[in-house]
Amino acid sequence: MNKRTLAWTVGLLAVLGAAGVAGAVEIRTEASDADLSLGRAAWLVERAGATVGTIHLAAAPQADIGGTSGYAGRSTGGVGASLAKPMLLSLLMPGLGEASMGYKRGYLMMALDIASWVGVKHYHDQGHEKRDAYYEYLDAHWSESALAAAFGSSTDSPGTFFYGDTMTDSSDYQTLSLWVSREDDEREYYENAGKWDQFVFGWDDFSDPRGWPEYSDGSWVDLTAGILKDTRVTSHREIYRSMRIDSNDQFDRRDTLIYVNMFTRLFSMFQVAYLNGVFSGGRPAEFRVAGHDVALIAQPRGFTASRLGVSISY
Repeated sequence: MNKRTLAWTVGLLAVLGAAGVAGAVEIRTEASDADLSLGRAAWLVERAGATVGTIHLAAAPQADIGGTSGYAGRSTGGVGASLAKPMLLSLLMPGLGEASMGYKRGYLMMALDIASWVGVKHYHDQGHEKRDAYYEYLDAHWSESALAAAFGSSTDSPGTFFYGDTMTDSSDYQTLSLWVSREDDEREYYENAGKWDQFVFGWDDFSDPRGWPEYSDGSWVDLTAGILKDTRVTSHREIYRSMRIDSNDQFDRRDTLIYVNMFTRLFSMFQVAYLNGVFSGGRPAEFRVAGHDVALIAQPRGFTASRLGVSISY
């Protein structure tokens, strides 16, 4: 072997040796990367198991709030079939649908609904009793004959003076713009008699403003119908108005409770739908943050507390 051949052989061996070392390093590096990836995966699996355990520990058992099953065991099938009955029950009585599903909160809602209807009956009866009372009061202190006597052939009659000299006969009061006879509409008849000034002449304690001391100098000729709003014109009218307002207040309270009862029925129906998972496809609502699925778990605990949990998938 000559020197040139020996030199080529040594060079070739050096190159092969370097390649072998590089290959070993590369193989060792790849192995290290694989070990690191496996380690990370194992950590994620272990962490996920710990997280799930924590979330389920945080979720309150449904038995604590009247439920028949826990969060993890709630079925997602047959929502439509299982929803119709409790929603119909909630429409009939708020809370009845929830109670049929095993939620104790339904009994509280039913108790409140019953109490509300008792209130409706109470205020309805009170309103009618007070209405009868102010009807009787008006019959005792106001009369159609007294109203008719206020209209005559001259402006000496207070009705004619304040509402125009075109009313020249005692029957002209029936042409007043707001006149309604008792036969035509009893409720309107009683309301108008005490509400509008043009009927003020029918009260038995009517005081003609033209005779008040402050107008004794003759300035009464300039008076208009606006003076009839003065409470001094008749005290019986003011008492009647107060009685009528009291009656109307009872009816307003009754109507308010009826509206509340209507609202609680709608609320109960929506709550039944929510508890059946209608708004989340039969499962707890989910959303994504930075590409990860995030599940929020909210579990009521009795009537005064709740527990919250968050599950994040990687």
